[in-house]
Amino acid sequence: MKRQHPWVAVLISVMFCGLWFSGCSQQEGPAEKAGKEIDQTIEEVADTMEDTKESIVEAAKDLADDVKDATQEE
Repeated sequence: MKRQHPWVAVLISVMFCGLWFSGCSQQEGPAEKAGKEIDQTIEEVADTMEDTKESIVEAAKDLADDVKDATQEE
């Protein structure tokens, strides 16, 4: 059995990597675009929910302060 040179394995590896990465440079298909739009929408909803939560917490603190002030005056 004839022994192969180590550079043959390196050459095959480089060719495989080149083919692998060339597939990554293709334009996005409809599924990838839809997925990115869904991700963006989810991030926007999460941001809105966080803002709403902060508003509710602040309103609850203000209400608690108002109740505290009202009960101390009487």
